[in-house]
Amino acid sequence: MELTTKIKKYLYWTVSIVSCFVIVLSIYYSLGGFDEISVVKSGNNIYNIAGKDYQGRIKNDSLNMIFLEMRDLVLNKRINGELCVINYRDADLTNGEAHQFIGILLGDEISEIPSGIKVRAFRSEITFKVGLGMHPLVMPSAEKIEKKISQYAKENGFELQNYSMEILYPDNSIMVEMFAK
Repeated sequence: MELTTKIKKYLYWTVSIVSCFVIVLSIYYSLGGFDEISVVKSGNNIYNIAGKDYQGRIKNDSLNMIFLEMRDLVLNKRINGELCVINYRDADLTNGEAHQFIGILLGDEISEIPSGIKVRAFRSEITFKVGLGMHPLVMPSAEKIEKKISQYAKENGFELQNYSMEILYPDNSIMVEMFAK
């Protein structure tokens, strides 16, 4: 049985599309796209964060400048710690606005804090954490992770405070944490 030209075209396109699909899936897998996201309950957490407040439009140069300033303080080792962002979920924020405290989660060693930077303490008897180690291209958004944590906390009888914390590590991994009331 000889294949007609029309059948050869369909066969060629089918094999090509399936091959591309397999390649995309393998890349997604190798970047960590199928890694499980699990919520972990933790207790007695006290965090000291040195940083700056921001409230306003998400796409604003001053928000970016604060983030870059804090990142440079960590990279240049002027302050010992990890870059982090506290995301407040204020009811009065409109679409496209954010209220954040961008700073450095202070490490065990004492660092000299430059002027203009506030130090805040965040405490909670119980927190819920999700560690994300996959590549940023396939990493779920912080909003999706916060929903997963909120659902887990609600299922276990906990109410959460109105903010979350993202710790941004140098290897591009992220820890998202929410605090119980």
